[in-house]
Amino acid sequence: MMAQRDQDAAHNAISGPDYTIWSQINVDEVVLPGETDPRVQLGGAATYAALGARLASPPERTVRVVGRVGADFEPEFWQWFADRGIDTSGLDVQDERTSRSSLVYGPEGERVEFPLLGEEHFRRLSLEVAAVPSVNLACRGLYVFREAQRGFWDELLAVTGISGAKVLWEMDRTSCRPACWADVSAVLKEVDVLSINHEEAALLLDCEDVSRCLATLRSSFEGALLYRMGANGSYVVEGERVLRVSAVRRGAVVDPTGAGNAYGGAFLAAWCEEVGLEEASRLAAGVAGLVIGEWGPPSGCGRQLALEARELASRTDVRELM
Repeated sequence: MMAQRDQDAAHNAISGPDYTIWSQINVDEVVLPGETDPRVQLGGAATYAALGARLASPPERTVRVVGRVGADFEPEFWQWFADRGIDTSGLDVQDERTSRSSLVYGPEGERVEFPLLGEEHFRRLSLEVAAVPSVNLACRGLYVFREAQRGFWDELLAVTGISGAKVLWEMDRTSCRPACWADVSAVLKEVDVLSINHEEAALLLDCEDVSRCLATLRSSFEGALLYRMGANGSYVVEGERVLRVSAVRRGAVVDPTGAGNAYGGAFLAAWCEEVGLEEASRLAAGVAGLVIGEWGPPSGCGRQLALEARELASRTDVRELM
């Protein structure tokens, strides 16, 4: 299996992907409310965002994850990506151990997350722009989960400005502080899509009111805004259009991990395919609803998951607000 994966990586590296997903891939230890023992699973923003992009894009499109993992990355994890048609040729093995995160959920859905192997190890497995082959950035859509680091963004956006890639930024929580607003607003002038949840926006803007948070972000950002509110659905804003999108699920909420990342990846791919703002919003909600219904990243083949996500999307209520 290893030899075949290396051959596939060499072949795929020749051509650029349609969608690039750039973030951490982790092993997650998740503790849900009422539980004490963690459940260990494949995780990380890139895992879920790549799934979202894969399920929302046509099968002929290529979705590639870009990042670093350790030598201990389990064969079953590599196989999970392969079984869902996600290209892993952008993953480098750079350390003995893969990033490992603890995610502890509270009774109201709040979450405490921290790297179990320490901040230094986490940073060591984070890629800088110079470490990413330019072919991976010459894509239709690029999903990036990152802090508001001006040097990083200046370098990345110089590359994507040439390639024409549409960039979705999902902001790392560490930048959701009023002190970071100057850097955040500078990045917002350059990216195409922002994905943020209400808790993050409230921390960033020091404001709990949804309407005021939306108004501030809209006045500072001209691209497509994805404002996620968990079980309360989301707002999707582009220009003068404001959509209120309901949350949808296929049953009980089993595990909320990764739903927001999957939402962003799905929206980006659908939006770049020019299916229209309403349909892209439906697909994003449908994919997120699929993710929360199962423990860890969804099982099942990619084709079946795509059908289930689209069925959920068809049940999503999307209303245009005046």
